[in-house]
Amino acid sequence: MNTYFSRKTFFVFIFVGVVLLLVLRINRTSKPADHVTTSPLLPSVPEPIKDATMPAIHKIKSEQVIKQTSPKVVRLIPIKLGDISLLASIADTNATRELGLSGTTYLPEDEVKLFIFETSEKWNFWMKDMNYPIDIIWLD
Repeated sequence: MNTYFSRKTFFVFIFVGVVLLLVLRINRTSKPADHVTTSPLLPSVPEPIKDATMPAIHKIKSEQVIKQTSPKVVRLIPIKLGDISLLASIADTNATRELGLSGTTYLPEDEVKLFIFETSEKWNFWMKDMNYPIDIIWLD
């Protein structure tokens, strides 16, 4: 019996077909959603959800106490780093450092969390229920 393809050629065609299907499937499912921003320098990150119950940060002009969506109260202190103005919430006790940013839905662009320690050591960070990426900068 004569065939057009040898058994080896047949399996090569099948393998190439499966690889093409996988590539097409990956390309179709890896397109970013409408709510995701992409940058060549940063990984894809969903846009923060603007919660109507969160305070309007730009209206805070001096040290104030604001109520967030959770029952906890956060004190925001204006700080300036060069030309950059930020609002800082301070974590300077074991309880506030342990709580950190846990349970928050997002951190506004102009807000930071300062973790103040009494001694200069290598401190570990783990925040339960954090749903967004953060940068950690060590200052001494």
